[in-house]
Amino acid sequence: MKNYYKPILLIFFLSSFSLFAQWEQLSGIPNSPVNDLLVAKNKIYAVVWDNGIYVSSDYGDNWVQQNEGINTTLVKAIALVNTTMLVGASDTNGVFRSTDNGYHWVRSVDSLTERSVASFAVDGDVVYLLSESSVVFKSTDYGQTWLEVNTSEISNVITSLAVSNGRILLGTNTGDLYLSTDDGKNWTNIKNQQIYSTITALFWDGDNIYCGTTTGVLFSSNLGTNWFQRNLGLKAKDISLFRKINNAIVIGTKTGGVYFSLDEGRNWFEFNEGITNMTILSLAYDKYYIYVGTEYGGILRRNINEMKLPEVTAPVLKYPPNGATNVEKVVNFAWDEVNGAVSYHIMVARDGSFSSNSIIVDKDGITNTFYPSVVLKPNSKYYWKVASVDYQSNEKWSEVYSFETIFEPIKPELYFPFNDFEVTTIPIVFYWSDCGKVDKYQLQVATSNDFQTTLVDINTSDTTYSVSSGIENNRTYFWRVIVYYNDTTKIPSDTFKFRTTVLGVETETEREIHFEQTETSMRIQFNDLQTKELVSVEIFNIFGQSVRFGWFESDGGNNLIEIDLCGLSSGFYNLSIRTSSGKRVFKSFVVVK
Repeated sequence: MKNYYKPILLIFFLSSFSLFAQWEQLSGIPNSPVNDLLVAKNKIYAVVWDNGIYVSSDYGDNWVQQNEGINTTLVKAIALVNTTMLVGASDTNGVFRSTDNGYHWVRSVDSLTERSVASFAVDGDVVYLLSESSVVFKSTDYGQTWLEVNTSEISNVITSLAVSNGRILLGTNTGDLYLSTDDGKNWTNIKNQQIYSTITALFWDGDNIYCGTTTGVLFSSNLGTNWFQRNLGLKAKDISLFRKINNAIVIGTKTGGVYFSLDEGRNWFEFNEGITNMTILSLAYDKYYIYVGTEYGGILRRNINEMKLPEVTAPVLKYPPNGATNVEKVVNFAWDEVNGAVSYHIMVARDGSFSSNSIIVDKDGITNTFYPSVVLKPNSKYYWKVASVDYQSNEKWSEVYSFETIFEPIKPELYFPFNDFEVTTIPIVFYWSDCGKVDKYQLQVATSNDFQTTLVDINTSDTTYSVSSGIENNRTYFWRVIVYYNDTTKIPSDTFKFRTTVLGVETETEREIHFEQTETSMRIQFNDLQTKELVSVEIFNIFGQSVRFGWFESDGGNNLIEIDLCGLSSGFYNLSIRTSSGKRVFKSFVVVK
């Protein structure tokens, strides 16, 4: 009988462990906004709206109220200054102090001219207070008395406050951000055009400033001289708070839960498993747990060791599905989101090996899970894959999917010889466009444009064909290509003509320079160059624009160079070669992809 119980108990244990690897809801707290949290003296203090202060001494398992001396339940903020605790009320009761870990509270003296507290900010033994009516106060005696900080230069509503080493930051509802280094005597607006919405949270990390707004995070490492948007990975950009836990910057948002970053906010990672109420109002931590207070979802905790980067896996491709046919020419590629991926990299190619000359799309840095409006050829088979990229730029590639685009007969485009071209050498290599999945191409070359009598009439599956015989000097020829899609569908190209001169006569320079073109490169062999001769090589497109340039110094004899053609689009090009001894060669060639 025992043999039946052991696997059941094991399954229960594993299930419990899996459930614990997420945020855990804590009981004993009223379902009201938890406006602030504080961890101090091995206890957790929760500021619960309309209920007062709740305290736990066992990591949130049990809670008790500690409101003795606080004559209001409308509490908003809590802070620890040295050994004194302060609680701020959002009505007219101002600040309450405790020197015995919150067992007893005493209201501070009536030195606050504005008694509705929005937040505290602590800088050593000095504490600052921002009232809900946009007035800033300062106390140097642990909250017993308060002095108003001069903010007369600031005309807008102050919405956030942060202090560090005597430096005060104030954010406003218009996106203005003010810095004072002389206790408020003078203020400098350090915003720029990137900060344009209400500033909802501010945070100092050494000299780094994090600015949270209703539209995301901005970062400055030089006291506001330069600002950078830091929103990569954020699904929700309405920032409510910042904290630093060990080496991580953690943010709460008003609609999207919790995120953390390990690289100064360049990449954010969602940390929300188990959170149902995504409005985060407060956050604190101890050596074991992180605690978050929500608007109407109580308090949750999570093991602090679980705040680590998820292992990035390969994405699952969604559209087009593998083996799909009749896919429209304009394709919106889509894939599933990968947890922990900071971006994606998509490749689309004409062959499954993704050779360089077959790649149609090679795009990285995508932060969505789709790549829209890619225009492809009809009647063609394509291959695609997507990599998820982690914050260290490691890539995990998906499976390779293939699909075929919709059948739509298209007319071949003639590339070379182009219309009215003058041919000077043989063999003549004819090039035309790839029309996708076809039965065959028919190349015809004739001396009249009715093609009644043809010099060349061949069928091929390629898009190029070389003719080395039968072409006469000083003649005009016509050529075309007919594409056969099936037994009933064929489409002819336009008709081009070209003229020949005296063919096959090479100059001395041409005999010294030989060319070999592949799909991806042009190899040039130089023979019998003079010692220390400079050679320049330049490629021009059909508009006369230089697209490749280089030079080398020869030591004499034979030299071989290779020019990369991968970055060139399909079309006609001219190659110019010049040597310092006065030799000059031009060669025309075609790139077909």
